[in-house]
Amino acid sequence: MTFQDIKEIRALITMLVADKIAADQLVNQDWTVTEILNRYDDIEGSDKDFYLVAARHWVNGEVKSAIGKYDPKPVAGEEQLVLDGFEYLQKAYPLLRGAVRVLVPVNQITDAEWDAKEKEYERMGDGCYAHAAEIRTYRNSRQQTA
Repeated sequence: MTFQDIKEIRALITMLVADKIAADQLVNQDWTVTEILNRYDDIEGSDKDFYLVAARHWVNGEVKSAIGKYDPKPVAGEEQLVLDGFEYLQKAYPLLRGAVRVLVPVNQITDAEWDAKEKEYERMGDGCYAHAAEIRTYRNSRQQTA
């Protein structure tokens, strides 16, 4: 396969991550980077190391970004990322398993991971409500001094 532009490579990486989730597979960030680099490894010459280091760095950032599309959003996310029949529940969630960042399809998330995710959202919600209350307090105090 030949590429004409960086957008084509970015689209390939995004599609690879989405295809793994659609196939109900974990997406390990490090393994996915290695998989991509192994597909396109026909590099020769004395500058090979330079290009491999640069490619690994860039591809890692792109895989991380593709996984990041599954990060929680305060409002309903992009519809293709939401599990059918739900408004917010995503098809997969980025999690740390040990020290490894993985994108995990919902049916492979453990009860302990779900418990932690629920608590995370509750803390986020509490923080958002507290933030909104502070905004109201500030706005009200500003209006009283005007």
